[in-house]
Amino acid sequence: MYKSKNHSKYSLTAHIVFATKYRKKLFNDRLLAEELKAKLIVISYKSNFDIITLEVDIDHIHILIDYEPNISIVQIVRRLKQETHHHMWTIFEKELRMYYWYDRLFWSKGYFVCSIGKGSSYDTIIKYIDNQG
Repeated sequence: MYKSKNHSKYSLTAHIVFATKYRKKLFNDRLLAEELKAKLIVISYKSNFDIITLEVDIDHIHILIDYEPNISIVQIVRRLKQETHHHMWTIFEKELRMYYWYDRLFWSKGYFVCSIGKGSSYDTIIKYIDNQG
């Protein structure tokens, strides 16, 4: 399904993955994982992208998004990482200090992103993300 805005019609979907710093298994803690997912959804409500589905594994997260052409993937990833980093340290400082005792870390620097189209690969990726964790 295409979306329209101003004088353009578009359909932009991306699969994003980012991992915890040092691949720490932070998301074994279901409370921490659920809080992270809730915060990501709140961020998407006030942004130029929609989260179609997301799921965490023990040390990384998969997110499938629809986004507008006026915002780049880098901006989306930066916003998601920065806001969740601050939020998680505010709520779970005691728990995170057990993993990151020297610096206030959460996410690794890199990320994976892949643009996808609608069709069989789209449905396959949704099933893959939903079966994480």
